[in-house]
Amino acid sequence: MSRLSIKWPMPMLLAAAGTAAAALFIALNVRFVDLMLDSTTSVFGVLCALIAIARLAHHPLTALGRVLWLCILAVAAIAACAEFAESFAELKGHNFSLENMDDVLLLAAGPFGLWLTVRISPRPTGAQFLLLVGLTAQLCGAVLDLEGGNAIPGLALHPQRTEYYADFAQFLSLLSYLLALWLLVTPSRMHQKTARFQSDAKRTALYGIGLRDTLYPPPFLLGLGVAGPHSPAGRVHRLCNKALWPESDVIHSARNLGTIALWPIIASARALPAVRHYGAAVQRLTGKTPLQQFLEQVSIAVRHRIAPAYYYMYELYRPAQLKQAPHYLMRYETKEIAYRLLYPMEVDEHHPSQLKNKLEFARHCRANGIRHTEVYMLFEDGKRIRADDLRDDLPMTDLFVKPVLGKGGSGCQVWRYVADGVYRNSRGEQRDSAALVKYVAELSQARPYLILQAVRNHHELLELSAGALCTVRMVTCRNEAGDFEVTSAAFRMSVNPASPVDNFHAGGVAAAVDVVTGTLGTATDLGNGPDFNWHDRHPFTRAQIASRRLPMWQETVDLAVRAHRAFPEYAVIGWDIGILEDGPCIIEGNRGPDVDIHQRTALAPIGIGRFGELLAYNLEHRHDAL
Repeated sequence: MSRLSIKWPMPMLLAAAGTAAAALFIALNVRFVDLMLDSTTSVFGVLCALIAIARLAHHPLTALGRVLWLCILAVAAIAACAEFAESFAELKGHNFSLENMDDVLLLAAGPFGLWLTVRISPRPTGAQFLLLVGLTAQLCGAVLDLEGGNAIPGLALHPQRTEYYADFAQFLSLLSYLLALWLLVTPSRMHQKTARFQSDAKRTALYGIGLRDTLYPPPFLLGLGVAGPHSPAGRVHRLCNKALWPESDVIHSARNLGTIALWPIIASARALPAVRHYGAAVQRLTGKTPLQQFLEQVSIAVRHRIAPAYYYMYELYRPAQLKQAPHYLMRYETKEIAYRLLYPMEVDEHHPSQLKNKLEFARHCRANGIRHTEVYMLFEDGKRIRADDLRDDLPMTDLFVKPVLGKGGSGCQVWRYVADGVYRNSRGEQRDSAALVKYVAELSQARPYLILQAVRNHHELLELSAGALCTVRMVTCRNEAGDFEVTSAAFRMSVNPASPVDNFHAGGVAAAVDVVTGTLGTATDLGNGPDFNWHDRHPFTRAQIASRRLPMWQETVDLAVRAHRAFPEYAVIGWDIGILEDGPCIIEGNRGPDVDIHQRTALAPIGIGRFGELLAYNLEHRHDAL
C-alpha cells in the first residue's frame, strides 16, 4: 500500500514554525517575541515596498494611481526602516520610541489589501480569507494594547502578559498577511509559465521571468530621460521596460533595484576603455576632451540607458545626434525583449514555420514559391543526411558552406568551381567533390552544416564587393492593416578579399538605402575603427557608392513583402537578399534583425521612423495577432 505524501509549500512551513516559536516564547514568558515581531514586520514592509516599486514601473498609470502607489511605497519604506531600527536599538539597549510603526503598517495593510483584491479576476478567495484573518487578529491585538490588563477583567491577566498576547496576535496577523501575499504572487508567476500553452488564441509568446540574457543596461523606474509616451520610441521603451518588472514579483523588483543602483558604476567602468580607444580621435573631430566624453557617456547611460559603446557607434558626441538620444532603440531592447515578446509560440494546434533552421527555411520558401538559394546537402554528426529534396552529388558550380543554425557569418565558406570537379576557397585551398564532401562531414561533427548554392551579384554591383556576395538587409513589419511592409534597408559590402561574407559585424561596410527609390547613402563600418571614416567610394575597389541606385529595387521590395506573407506568424523579419543578374533572391530570413546597422548607416534613430511605429503597434497588439 503506497503512502500518501503531501508536499507543503515552504511559506506555509515557515509560517507554522514561526507561530510555534512565538507561542513557545509567550508560554515561557520570554520577551524575544517582540523582537521577532519587529523584524518580521520590517521584512513585510520591504516586500510591500518592492511590490509598489514594480507597480510604479508599469506604465501608464493614472495620476491618482501613481500618487496612491507612491504613498504605499513611502509608508512601507518608512515602516520597514523604523522596524529595522527598533530591532537594532533594542539589541543595543537603546529605545528610539518606534514601537508603534508595526501597528500603522499592519492596520493599513489589511483594508487596503482587501480593497485591491476585490479588483482581481478571478477573485482570490484564499488570499482574501487570510487578509480577513489577519485583520481580525490585528484588531484583537490592538484592543489588548489599548486596554492593557483591563481588556478581559474576568481573566485577571497581568498587564505584561496581556502585552505578550497582543504581540502574539499581531504576529499572527503578520503571518496571515505574508501568506496572503504569497498566494497573490504565486499564481501570477505560474500563469506566466503556462499561459503560452493554454490556447491557440494566445499563441504569441508571453515571456516574463528570465526575459533578458543580460542585466545591463538595467530597466528604469521613473523614466525621466525616456522619449515621450506618444512617440514611437517612447512607447517601445515603456513596453520593453514593463516586461522587465513582473507585477508583484518582489525578487525581480529587488534585483532591478540593485542593478539600477550599480549602473552608474558599471557605465563608468565601460566608458573608461572606450575613451582610451576613441577619445583622441573624437577630440580632433569635435574638440571635446576625454573627460567631457567620459561624463557624456555616463550621463546618457544613466538617463537614456544607452551603453557607452554606442556613444561612438552612433556618434552621440555630435550635438545634433545627442538631441535624438531618447529615440534610439537599443539591441538589448529589440533582440532580447521586443522580438521575444512577438515570437510565435509552438502549441498543439499550431507549429510556426522555421526561420532559424536554414534547411526548413528553404523547404518552406520552396513550398510557397519564394525564390531562395538552393540547399544541396545536409551534414550532421559527421554524416551526410539523405532526403528526397537533397542532392546525392555536388553540382559543377560555386558552393556556399555554412552552419545550419549559424549567424553573423560565423563558420561560412565559399568554394568556387574551378574545373574538372575541383573547387577552391578564398584561402587558395583546393578539393575535388569527394574531398569537399568529406571535409564538410568532418565539420558537422561539432554542429550541423549545409552546402548551398553560391550566387553572384548583378553585374552593376560586382564592383561594390571585394569578392563576397553583397546583400540587402531589409526589414519588414506587420502593419496596421494586417499586411507587411518594408520599413528600413541597408546595403552590405565586403572589403576584405579573404572574407566569404559581407556581414556588417564581421568587418564589412554598409550604406543606408532609401526604401522608396533604392538609392544608397554614404557607407560606413560599425564605427569601431580609430578614425570614424565614412566612404563615398568603396574602400577596396574605389567604385562610387553614395547616390548610386540599386538595380531591380522594386522587385527586391516586392520579394521581401511576399516572403513575409509566407511567414505570417512573425511580426518582424530581417531579410538578406541578393540582387542577381536575373532578379532578387532570398538568402535567409532572421526573426531577430539587428537595428545597429540601420541606426549606424542612417546616422539617425530608428525609433522615430516607420520601424518604431510598427514595433510599438505590434507590441501593443501582440495578444490579437493571428
